[in-house]
Amino acid sequence: MFVGISTIYLKVELSTLNTLIIIFQCVSFVLLFSEYTFRIGLYTLWFIPLFSFIYSWSGIVGSIQGGVASMIVSLIALIFIIRNRTQKLFVVAGLITYLIIAVALNNVFMLTAMTTAGGIFEILKFVLIFLVMTHIGVLLVYITNQIDSQSEKINENNKQLYIQTTKYEQLIKSIKEDYFLFSENTDGKLSYVSPSYFTVLGYDEVKTMDEIISEDEEVLRWIHTRNRLLKGTTDTVTLNFKVKSQKNEKGVSVLKVQQNVRKGINGEILGIDGIAQDITERLTYQTHLVEALAKEKQLNALKTNLISTVSHQFRTPLTVIQSSTELLQLYMRKQEIESPKTQKLTNRVVDTVLYMNEMVDDILFFRSLEENPQLEPQCTEQSFSVFITNLVTKYNPLIKGDKTILLDQIGEEKTFSFDEKIMGHVFGNLLSNAIKYTPPHCASPKIKVEYHTNYLNAFIIDHGIGINKEDITKLFTPFFRGENTKNYKGTGLGLVIAKEYLQSHRGAIRVESVEGEGTTFKIRLPYQRG
Repeated sequence: MFVGISTIYLKVELSTLNTLIIIFQCVSFVLLFSEYTFRIGLYTLWFIPLFSFIYSWSGIVGSIQGGVASMIVSLIALIFIIRNRTQKLFVVAGLITYLIIAVALNNVFMLTAMTTAGGIFEILKFVLIFLVMTHIGVLLVYITNQIDSQSEKINENNKQLYIQTTKYEQLIKSIKEDYFLFSENTDGKLSYVSPSYFTVLGYDEVKTMDEIISEDEEVLRWIHTRNRLLKGTTDTVTLNFKVKSQKNEKGVSVLKVQQNVRKGINGEILGIDGIAQDITERLTYQTHLVEALAKEKQLNALKTNLISTVSHQFRTPLTVIQSSTELLQLYMRKQEIESPKTQKLTNRVVDTVLYMNEMVDDILFFRSLEENPQLEPQCTEQSFSVFITNLVTKYNPLIKGDKTILLDQIGEEKTFSFDEKIMGHVFGNLLSNAIKYTPPHCASPKIKVEYHTNYLNAFIIDHGIGINKEDITKLFTPFFRGENTKNYKGTGLGLVIAKEYLQSHRGAIRVESVEGEGTTFKIRLPYQRG
């Protein structure tokens, strides 16, 4: 186009071949604009100047200077294009520069002719035309480049918008049946509801929140909340509302509604967005749960009072029975009328009374633990070795025959602070169980104490009936007794109390047992309770 205009204006005839070369080179620049034809344009752009140079050398077309200039300009343009492939401005600028220099240098003789014919004015007109056309071309390229850049940004934004829109649409469709989303305009009309709206409320058509709220007071509260949001008093509000519903038999559901202000780019309030959750069933469950807890507390109070009353009422007759039996034994001994049979019967009465007193003590203590789980021991510093030795001496007479409890202490004896009464109950319970559940023909129970730097380990070992594997995990459950202990006396509270006592000293207890072979209780007791 440039060459055509300059040719017409200057009235200079260019050779047909030279004109074709320039046109082809212009086409090569155009090919560089597309990534599909870029490589073709690159090769053509370099080949045509070479062709022009060869023919210029041979004198067929133009001059050698024109061919050299064409090659140099093309090379410079190629460098710019390769380094800035995506910058179309360089491509077009290279095209225009080539046209100016190549045409000008290839037509030096024309300028001489113009000088002779029209003087300097014709030369200035020639230069002015190319300068104006160059600036127009650069401006058009710049505008095109900006349009393309903005188009690419718009396309990318549209792509991201589509991805986000698709994602949120899928998210909304996957909302549970007890939720729905809604959007209100400033006039209170719904502009959007999610598909789950119809499932939650059971309606066939969309109704505004003012229409579905069941009570007048609730409607006023809803309007007041909406006005607060639209006035900008607050940005978000969460409240419960009773609404008319076709989903349940009562015709009323409770929605937990969270409302958020929707604002524009400049901060203006456009409406309200919200999410509503049907909490009717949850509130019903909570009501039932509260009622059940209240009944349970009432029953526990009655049980506690009953246990306390009965236990205290037991103590008086048990004390009378025990004291009367002991007086009877003393009287019979003085009168020398005691026989083996009467001694056996009175001893049985005394043993039963002791068992009943022990059971009452366990029940009362367990009740106190339920009322006040934080047991605070009364600790004094003393020798554990002396304590355990005295305890063994106390329980030795309970073993039938001539057997005794074996005691083995390993390591340096430690003196530390502990509650003697509590520890007496713990180890006494375990020793009495070891004696009780060990048949006469089996080996004697054994206590093994290992003293360590910061704690001691105590093992209470028996070779008795053992514990069923399924029962081991239930041993520390209140009132539980194993299947193989039904023929033995017990309350099922001894181990529970022992565990609670040990925990009050920051201790721990665990058990290992094989049914028919025996049981080992391991106690870990730290010297410091902190």
